[in-house]
Amino acid sequence: MSAKRQTPDCGVPVRPSRSGWNPIQRTEVGLRAQNDKGQMVFMSTIYRENALSSGRVGQKIRTRNQLLEAARDLMTENEPVTVASVAQRAGISTATAYRYFADPQELKLEAVIDVDAAEKANLINRFDAISGAADDPVDRVIIANQLMLDFVRSNEPGMRLFLAKFNERKAAQEGVHLEAVPLSQRVELIERALAPARGQFGMAFKQVCNAVLAACGPEVYLILKDIAQLEEAQIERTMSSNLRAIVNSYR
Repeated sequence: MSAKRQTPDCGVPVRPSRSGWNPIQRTEVGLRAQNDKGQMVFMSTIYRENALSSGRVGQKIRTRNQLLEAARDLMTENEPVTVASVAQRAGISTATAYRYFADPQELKLEAVIDVDAAEKANLINRFDAISGAADDPVDRVIIANQLMLDFVRSNEPGMRLFLAKFNERKAAQEGVHLEAVPLSQRVELIERALAPARGQFGMAFKQVCNAVLAACGPEVYLILKDIAQLEEAQIERTMSSNLRAIVNSYR
């Protein structure tokens, strides 16, 4: 029996576990597979964990990543995202692209999930680098929010799709995997921003974190942009003002 098995959905082999081949599931937010610990995780995570630097498997992973990067570029430029247009941007044949992603909606969503998951460590690291000299909790929370805004702006069309699919699943009362929550790392980022002032807030620390959580992130940004129709500078001022008021109210 061959040492590799291709999934019918994306054509990328999944590493076998000792108990047999890891099952594949298709969900509203992309493909999931079972890792060696028996946990169902999104394929983007599987690829990052099991990627090989060379060989046939490595080439398939690189091709898939090229397609995802091309899709993100087109979304950022507000260009139509089809399998054909993504293939052309990536310099890959359309026939090959269809073997990885037959549905452009799935391609767009996977592109956002992939970058959102990969961004987790980057956001935390950038926050630590920027906030090092800041000890005031208000300043630290505003820095954290600015990093999230920069991330959303750099990938706004994809983030809108991500949020739409997330809400669609919630409306259908389906379970939502943590990796399918847009900017899931924001909770850790907020707690990190407020951590130096934990003593000031005492037992209310978690309550402060939750209040800040409700006033930042992509959802708030899009409400202010779409519903309030604010300009970018106004959005930043409004969010910063709200965050400042929230943090100060708990002091």
